[in-house]
Amino acid sequence: MLKRLTIRNYKSISDLTVEFGQWNLLIGLNGSGKSCVFEVLAGLRELIGQGGVCENVFPLSSVPGWLTESEQVVVQEFKLELDGLFGPMSFELRVQQDRGAATSLVLEERVTRGEEELFLRTPEGLSFARESAVQKTPMTLLGGSQSMFWLFLTDIAPMRWIRRAIPKTTTFGIAASRMGSRSEGAASSPARDFSNFASWYRMASHSDLNAAAGFLNSLREVIAGLESLNLRDLGQGHMILEALFRPTSTNGKSMQSSGGPYILSFDQLSDGQRALVALYATIHFLVKEGATICIDEPDAYLALAEVQPWLNAIKDASIESGAQLIFASHHLELINLLAPESGILLERDGSGPTRARRFPGDVESPLLPAERVARGYE
Repeated sequence: MLKRLTIRNYKSISDLTVEFGQWNLLIGLNGSGKSCVFEVLAGLRELIGQGGVCENVFPLSSVPGWLTESEQVVVQEFKLELDGLFGPMSFELRVQQDRGAATSLVLEERVTRGEEELFLRTPEGLSFARESAVQKTPMTLLGGSQSMFWLFLTDIAPMRWIRRAIPKTTTFGIAASRMGSRSEGAASSPARDFSNFASWYRMASHSDLNAAAGFLNSLREVIAGLESLNLRDLGQGHMILEALFRPTSTNGKSMQSSGGPYILSFDQLSDGQRALVALYATIHFLVKEGATICIDEPDAYLALAEVQPWLNAIKDASIESGAQLIFASHHLELINLLAPESGILLERDGSGPTRARRFPGDVESPLLPAERVARGYE
């Protein structure tokens, strides 16, 4: 589980440390830095877990605007602190942004278990633990655009654990209008905007049949008339995602006299329906043991009556699996339900750097948390 994230010199952030529990809600005005936190988590996952390139993950444009052009070389620092099978562990990354040379390079990586250093990559070389001994290998690494920890093979169990743990952080914000029907191949994970949902569902539904059955049962309860989601083969590896419906009355009961079932391609569903599909798919396919799920504005397409059932369902799933949830939202329902115990307020003075503090949940006030936020008291 992610316990703490430290960020230095990234966009609106000068020096920020955020502490997390199992359930978390990031609250703040637009531009306060909520998306920056998610971007960093997604970037670390891509760099460490997927072999991403530094200039794409942490580009020059991520240097804070208040740093003057005379500061040609800026160092960004990121630190993940996790707790799990081997106790407290951390991963630290330093990125060198050279505006004169127009380069973004990995400068340093460090993995520690408690006070024990397990892995260190610097411009001078590598040092790493192997069979309880630290062996040093001189290497010229300055100029590297990729994580050496991603490329590094090890027989040390704690290092194998943290390499598996970091990619289990999934960060996304649903763009329902981009969730199309066509799949040209299976995808092992959802895109950050869920635009590849058809391809991801193609693999996820075949990999875990029990999860797929539970997912469809959930959808039948929240989307009136929906019977199933089916992938129809178009040939040459291409498929199209379709939704099978039965006509229903206003109370949700089947109307046998209104004709038989009908089929809609997935992109014929409303944005709200597609968002519900994505959100319930998250519960059944992503909320697993050891996972950290970060969702930016999960309520964006939902009706008020749809928010609490989904929130209760994903909280129940996280209790059962031990998964961690991090939301960013302005929605009154999420603020009232989560802020008192799990709220994290991100704030800025004008265009200054982002700060974080816990939401004061023990305040004696007749106002609900969302009302206190709306009035500017928090």
